[in-house]
Amino acid sequence: MAIQNRYSMMARWHEVLFPVLEEFTAEAMDQNQKLLALPQDMAREKNATLAQLSLAWMLCKKPWIVPIRWNL
Repeated sequence: MAIQNRYSMMARWHEVLFPVLEEFTAEAMDQNQKLLALPQDMAREKNATLAQLSLAWMLCKKPWIVPIRWNL
């Protein structure tokens, strides 16, 4: 899943997120793997993929949220 934010010379308010995006260290990746255990367990319990779980979660949030599905 990805979120695309508007970013240009005229719309620079997302620059405050740049420090967060630069934190891809080996230690952070290990911590993120631990966080992924919860949705992986939930998907396994429901006999679903992580993508299916993610789409179901998005569809239940608000009626005007439209998830974009990518076929890779």
